[in-house]
Amino acid sequence: MSSTAGAIVILPMNVVRPLPESLEGSAPATWEVLRASLAAHDTPIKTVAFDSAQGLWRASAREAVERATRSSKVAFPDVARVFVEKLSGFSEFTHLVIPSLFVQGARVEGRTASWDGVERPVEIDAGAWSDRLDEDTKFGGAVPAASLHLVVLDAGGRVVHERQVGLAVLSRIRLTGNPELGAPGFEALPVADPFADREAMGVGIAEALSPWITPRDPAPTVR
Repeated sequence: MSSTAGAIVILPMNVVRPLPESLEGSAPATWEVLRASLAAHDTPIKTVAFDSAQGLWRASAREAVERATRSSKVAFPDVARVFVEKLSGFSEFTHLVIPSLFVQGARVEGRTASWDGVERPVEIDAGAWSDRLDEDTKFGGAVPAASLHLVVLDAGGRVVHERQVGLAVLSRIRLTGNPELGAPGFEALPVADPFADREAMGVGIAEALSPWITPRDPAPTVR
């Protein structure tokens, strides 16, 4: 990691993009694991209230548009530079971390879901089919899964790190239909607590921070 003599500011989750409704209950725990991962490196941590951060981001977006010429298009780095300028007026920091959770499809092969460089087991509710399945029974298709997008800016507003990693499968598969009448049907149902495995979440977040930060072993666990 670059010099961290000063503090790192972590924005609340999803300041720059809407938080999916299905992840509203998981966002606080994800943010806490992220904060703990950074704090484990003995670096001062600061944050900003969500409403203040979002208001400042929107103001930065408007100013970035005003600064742009007719031939240029405003993109995330343009808004981020203005945001860092404005935030620097309130607090000193060496890096700014912008985390966002989002949902995408994960490919299911066998009993494993794969997306964004990770693999996670898929919970199978066999129901009436439990006596007709074995460990070799495979499934295919797609299920919704949560990913973390992480951007780190330096005090000059430059992007010094950006990663996207998968964190959790959001659905389980339930088999439907009558075993006496043919092949089973499939339906995806929400997982009660997709982020219940805090250790797995810590590993995913450590991967999102790497190589900007070298993970410490073991990864911090927040319960």
